[in-house]
Order: sequence, then C-alpha cells, then structure tokens
Amino acid sequence: MKKKGNPLLILLLVLGALLVVYAGVVVIGKNQEKSKQKEEEAKKIYVTDLGKLSEIQFDVGNGEIQLVKEDGTWYDKNDKDFPLAQSYPKKMEKTFRKRKLEEGDSLEAYGLEDPAYTVVLTDQDGNETTLYFGNVTGDSYYLTLNEKKEIYTVSTGVIEDFQYSMEDMAQLDTFPTIGS
Repeated sequence: MKKKGNPLLILLLVLGALLVVYAGVVVIGKNQEKSKQKEEEAKKIYVTDLGKLSEIQFDVGNGEIQLVKEDGTWYDKNDKDFPLAQSYPKKMEKTFRKRKLEEGDSLEAYGLEDPAYTVVLTDQDGNETTLYFGNVTGDSYYLTLNEKKEIYTVSTGVIEDFQYSMEDMAQLDTFPTIGS
C-alpha cells in the first residue's frame, strides 16, 4: 500500500508559498510607487530656486501680510503673539509649478505691467524672489519674477493658498465639548 501525503502538510506548504508570493508583490508595488514619485519630482519645474523659506510677504487684496519663520514656526512679522494657524503658511511654503511662455507679448498684454498680486519669498540665506501675478487665462495666471524678463503661467490654485487675511489665519481656541 502506498501512503497518501498528509493533506494538512500540503495545505501548509501551499499557504507558505502563497504568502511568499504575496510579500513579493507588495514589495514590488512599493518600489514601483517610489520610482514613479521620483520621476514626477524630477519632471517638476519650479518658479524659484530658493531654498527653505524664512519669510513670505504678500498682498492679494486683503492688505499686506508679512510672515516670518523662526525655529520652524511661522509668525506674523508685526505681531509675534498673533495666534497664527501653522497650516496656512505651510501650504503657502510649497513650491510653485510653472510653464514658460515662448515669444510672448508685452507685460501689459498679460496684466503684468501693473500686477494684480505680488508675493515676496525670502529663503534662509536671505535670497529674495518677487512673484508678480497678472491676468487670469482659463485655469492659469500669468506670472513673472523679479526683473520681469520671462513670462510664465501657473495654476490659479497657487493664489488660492494666499487668499486669507490675518484674521482668517488665526488659530482659534478650542473648547471641550460637554455631553448631555
């Protein structure tokens, strides 16, 4: 008589093989995601070549606002005790994506002679870049930098991150809720 293989042992071996295959698929998927993120980051074009920001100054119709960063925390330059919610300047701190216009018209044709919005960014080394926003075209703003030599387009979402007054950016006190 021939002995039949132990069915429990066979099932355990199959389960082990399936777990090894699953782990391999998960690792390969994570590696592909990381390489995809690196490729996307390499494709990005940035408006400025500033390092880490230490100051943001802007006026987008709510009055001039100046924010400074000290020891990793953003403050109102004119009132360090103002309870500034850190989520707003952190969102502003993110870099801008741009697209350069080739053979463009004059600055006036794009609303850049007298810009609608101005944002001044200063990095920790003291390098300053001034961004001038002109007319809106579809889902983009026309933008120029410092000496206004080249014209770019950036997403309208860039300005949305700056559409706050100091009162909007206040960190309000939170109170505990009382249940019945």
